[in-house]
Amino acid sequence: MKNLYLPILTIILCSCATVKEEATNITRLNENNEADEKLTSFVVVADPQIHNIYGSSLKQMFGVSDIASKVAVRPPELNILARYSFQRLIENSLKVGNEANVTLVLGDATNIGCSGEYETFYKTITKATPNTVWLKAHGNHDSYLMGTTNGYTLHDKAASTLPNSVWPPKVISNGLPSDTSWWNLSEKPTGKMNWRDACLQGSSSTPMNKIRWMAKYIGHLNNYNVAIDSELLSKDSKFNEYIIKSRPNSTIAERPFILIGKWFEPTFIKEDGKVRLPSESFLLKPYGSYLVQAYSLDNNTITVLLDLSVCVNARAGKYFYSENAGTHACIGDDQLNDIKAIIQNSEFSGKDFIFAGHGTLDELDTSERS
Repeated sequence: MKNLYLPILTIILCSCATVKEEATNITRLNENNEADEKLTSFVVVADPQIHNIYGSSLKQMFGVSDIASKVAVRPPELNILARYSFQRLIENSLKVGNEANVTLVLGDATNIGCSGEYETFYKTITKATPNTVWLKAHGNHDSYLMGTTNGYTLHDKAASTLPNSVWPPKVISNGLPSDTSWWNLSEKPTGKMNWRDACLQGSSSTPMNKIRWMAKYIGHLNNYNVAIDSELLSKDSKFNEYIIKSRPNSTIAERPFILIGKWFEPTFIKEDGKVRLPSESFLLKPYGSYLVQAYSLDNNTITVLLDLSVCVNARAGKYFYSENAGTHACIGDDQLNDIKAIIQNSEFSGKDFIFAGHGTLDELDTSERS
């Protein structure tokens, strides 16, 4: 290892900003301030926060919440135009420096954490990057309610009364552990200003848990012919734990790529012919899932995309101030060990490292920061 750049890179994209149309061509300079077209150019953005404009509002989107956080109530034009300004920003940025090689999205593709929001994000960025690579780190808004808590789950009593035709929810298989959402599909809102109603966008859009987001993103990596293998590590009455890895010698656009992570898959039980949850708390465990990705930007530089939202306890109520995922970044011991393994990988020997994620060092717990 030659150099280790410790600051975690995060660049905030204001989706409502005006994007100027300019013919821009910036000369790439090396460390001696000399022109060098062999250097790699790449685009870094964060926080597109595509918002579902079709669903109902949440209790968190009103004036009282906005007093504590000035982003609880967003301007309508921001919600409507976010996807378009995001697309234009990337398209213009890719023209800089004789075309960039890769776009890195540092979290928060979605705002509320809805599967429909992610699908809109996916269509937008795919359209903006037709001939280049894009990779993404997980952000707190990608699977936490309004980016803060994971405590809004379906209660045991509600689950036990649902028929087997809708509960447990249907599993979408893609060769990985189950892509599971514990929100039964419904075409009509309940009128209770809940997460499910806020995500309503036809019957296919529902709140995303962490592993559901991971399954969608891994599906994107399959487009680059990156194969991801899963291995059952341990079984539990409440959840199964998997290790997920990219196959050896994986590449994207002929450059080395490594992915390591963990996946906590919830399990369901039956009592008296009805499906029940072992306990409500086990639904939070999937948030301990994560992905670490390493990609060669050029022959000398490796970017490592971290998941800074591994907050198993991101609770509301009296715990909100000290634990919410919006102001607290979380890595976890398992991910730290995987980060070390990537740095020590022989394929990356003697290279420079840039660590990028959706957060800053000062948001991490003291022990994780050290």
